[in-house]
Amino acid sequence: SREQARQDPGNYFNLRMLTCPATEMVDGSGVLYFEQAFWRAPEKPFRQRFYMVKPCPKEMKCDVELSSYAIRDVEEYKNFCDRQKDQRPQPEEVIADIAEHLTTIHLSRCERGKRCLYEGSTPLGGFPNSWGGAAYCTSDLSIHKNGETHIWDKGFDDNGSQVGFLRFDLLCL
Repeated sequence: SREQARQDPGNYFNLRMLTCPATEMVDGSGVLYFEQAFWRAPEKPFRQRFYMVKPCPKEMKCDVELSSYAIRDVEEYKNFCDRQKDQRPQPEEVIADIAEHLTTIHLSRCERGKRCLYEGSTPLGGFPNSWGGAAYCTSDLSIHKNGETHIWDKGFDDNGSQVGFLRFDLLCL
């Protein structure tokens, strides 16, 4: 996002997004912590989530299920990934702090010959969201072989008209 913001500051923000392992559930699902902040103020994240990652149920036509959850006490988790492990909330605290389910994206392996490894979208109808006058949002996600993650979030009003979008093209090193 830094390069996009430099080239087109009217349409892109210079954002810092961090994701790191937080714990593992009893069923083997991985729990990741995610935070998003403006690059100039990384100590003040404006979005924090837990992502739960696990294989899709056998009856579904997908490979990976990625679900996002609110965090009960976001102040406790600020800069989680930047802290030493003994300075972070511990696994049992993380499990207790997994709050409201926000949305799920079902990812499938990309077809042979494509640049991506996995791609997927939110279910039809998206998920409730009031950002920028929206009534609901949808997300498309693709994870590429070169380490890039592409996210396209689109907002829609009650009539189904698009009222906004955010596109993130991230290079995860």
